[in-house]
Amino acid sequence: MEQYVNDITDCLLYNPSIQSLTLNKIIFEGVNEIFEAIKANTTIQSLTLQMVTTEGVEVICEAIKANTTLLKLDLSGNALSDDGAVVISECLKSNRTLKELNISHNCITDEGASEIAEAIQINTVMQNINISKNYISVEGLLCIMEAVKNNFTLQVVNITFNNVTRTGFASIKQCIKCLGSLAHPVEIHASWNEIKTERDDTTKLISKICTSDTDNIKEEWSFKTNNPDHIMCLSECLKEDDTLQELNLSGRKITSEGAKYISEAIQRNSTLQKLNIRWNKISDD
Repeated sequence: MEQYVNDITDCLLYNPSIQSLTLNKIIFEGVNEIFEAIKANTTIQSLTLQMVTTEGVEVICEAIKANTTLLKLDLSGNALSDDGAVVISECLKSNRTLKELNISHNCITDEGASEIAEAIQINTVMQNINISKNYISVEGLLCIMEAVKNNFTLQVVNITFNNVTRTGFASIKQCIKCLGSLAHPVEIHASWNEIKTERDDTTKLISKICTSDTDNIKEEWSFKTNNPDHIMCLSECLKEDDTLQELNLSGRKITSEGAKYISEAIQRNSTLQKLNIRWNKISDD
């Protein structure tokens, strides 16, 4: 282990060409030596940390505060929770070089989202932040969206695959439309991941939306259930939606009866441009 630590620190201190580094299981004896080397390093631009704990994040964030060349930090998939989000937030408030941050898949809830939102309002260099695949509800995501309004450097914000229902997503979509009036363009990636039928069955229906201004809102749905009974519920959603452009229903075991519901809904929908309905059980009639 000691030799491993020495090899990494030597590489960071004496290799003038290293620009990207990935570390696994960084909570071990010698971690402080590694991050002291990161502080002094003047070439590394991208850092990925895997299987790191909140304590490890505290160490790396202290190192990043002193580093002046790091542009990209990937902390995805580490289950850092809200405690980790607090540490990351404090780092973002003081860092002046980091442009891209990935904290997806980290069990962050609304509490952690509030901390990140506070940092977004203060940070003046971040361009891309990925906070997808966490446990954030619509309240936490709206908090982040409000912070984006006051940030003039962010270009891409990914908040997909959090705890957002179709009803809650309507509020997020409205907030996205408001961002279109900003002087600086921002691309938002958002989604809702379930709708409810009358029997309260969960239907997996992923909706992704991106926007850079009020005239460029694009929404794509991908139906993720093989239960043909849910088609009626989907058709009702189609009738009400006013931004959907692409719908993927391929391989969903849709029958001719289900196709009739979809057909009726499409006639009422005024925005759909692309429909994929291949590989179903629809007869020629």
